[in-house]
Amino acid sequence: MTEYLTRSSPLAKLPKDCWLLVLNELSRNDVVSLCATSRDLRASSEETLYRHIFIDWINPPLDRVVSLLGAILHRPRLATYVQHVVILPTILLNPSRNAYEDWTPPSVRKGEVKSSAYFRKVADMAKKVVSIAQFPLSRDWVVGIEEGDPYALVALFLSQLGNLRTLRLDFTFVWQSGWPGRMLDHALSSTQHGLSRFSHLTDVEYGVNAPETPFFGDEVYDYMDGLPKCNPHQFRAWFFLPSLRSLEVWLQSLDGVFNEFASRQTLTRLKRLVLTHVAASEEQVGRLLPLTGSIEFFHLGLVYHIFHIPHLEPLAQGGALIRGFTPIQLTLKHLSLGLQYYPKGEPQIWNNGNPQALLDPFQGFLKRFTALESAELPVSMRFGWHQNEKPDMSRLLPSSLRKLCLRADMCTVRGNQWYISFLIATLRSSIFSFQIAAPHLKQLVVRLFASTSRSVCRNNIEEFNSFTAENGINMSLSLIHDSRPPGLWTGSRDLTEWVQWGTPISVKNRLREKANRS
Repeated sequence: MTEYLTRSSPLAKLPKDCWLLVLNELSRNDVVSLCATSRDLRASSEETLYRHIFIDWINPPLDRVVSLLGAILHRPRLATYVQHVVILPTILLNPSRNAYEDWTPPSVRKGEVKSSAYFRKVADMAKKVVSIAQFPLSRDWVVGIEEGDPYALVALFLSQLGNLRTLRLDFTFVWQSGWPGRMLDHALSSTQHGLSRFSHLTDVEYGVNAPETPFFGDEVYDYMDGLPKCNPHQFRAWFFLPSLRSLEVWLQSLDGVFNEFASRQTLTRLKRLVLTHVAASEEQVGRLLPLTGSIEFFHLGLVYHIFHIPHLEPLAQGGALIRGFTPIQLTLKHLSLGLQYYPKGEPQIWNNGNPQALLDPFQGFLKRFTALESAELPVSMRFGWHQNEKPDMSRLLPSSLRKLCLRADMCTVRGNQWYISFLIATLRSSIFSFQIAAPHLKQLVVRLFASTSRSVCRNNIEEFNSFTAENGINMSLSLIHDSRPPGLWTGSRDLTEWVQWGTPISVKNRLREKANRS
């Protein structure tokens, strides 16, 4: 806190450290009210007020973005106070009206701000930032500023935050031109002044709340194009943040990462990596993993577009992916991996009807991870493509494992035999081999994508848990109906999942509680 209460204020007698403690105990709304009370209280409270910025992104509020950007451009000292930025919707609304329609961009709340004199003033200051920093494709930035694009303006706001520690951005930032990633790419590589170097930014969440892939339409040729294609140049810079410890990103491309990595060497501090809806190849992911040093958390969701030409079979490059894990097999503690065709809904033929040949190299995959505590994998990757009543757990599981989740990935692929009742029966018949292979294993989870009868599943679960209780076995089985991307169940923070297509789920209280705590 660089400014403090004037001597005329009674609160001036309170030691500065005590005053900071008082402010830290107040809610954000209380701090805002305090700032409005007097000039002295505003000067002494602004550092607390700006430390954590939260913007509700249900319908991007242009007025709030313009107000924040204008404040820090007019008073650069305010930018030094900002340490945490969260720009997420308090209600998760799917961008498609139903499972068969294209995504619709969110409606921006522009109100009257775009026609105001204040907006023109802020726009002029923002265009000056673009000019001084010599942004590439500067005309795109100028157009975005003049049209009041809130995504471009947020990116310019972030570009001024030299003390930023954590950043969480909604998936629409990835989808709508990728302005933050493009800005970061220039900020980390440019020698020009006027942009943050993000030397303190350790934790990033970029679009990880992207919804599930859509389904086919009613007609055979009336299908969605899966997840929309996004600007491929927005991703590489996140891997070059100098202090990065945790990166969670909706990843579509790794272009440019490997060409520049030799000169940057920035992932040595990385402990957590979550890659959801990954359209990059397995070979590219395999090349990325050795660069991460001593990573402890890795969560990967691979998606395969049915209609891409050439069409690459899932795990066709599985060998490259397995080799990529070798350098981190002694440090990895939490792993999840998911496979998914998209668009979804139409039964597919995997590897000419013989996916077992691609799954075989993964059968003893987990055994090499000697520190692994939790794992989430497709059931076919763990137990094989065909039903197996008594898989050899000693060959499949590391002794350190404490939690195992089996995913119903590729459930629409023709020939898939792992029905819920048979899977639970297999788990029950393998309980004692579980105990021998992984004596610390206490929790089994089955994650389903299909609308299996809940009553049938509930009965199977109750039978399993009754059996373990009767035999004095400290092991439980639970069932989750959702299509949550892999990795998020072991998240560092709770992330509300998409339970049903298009169902809004409020995360308002949770986010605001976090904002107040920070």
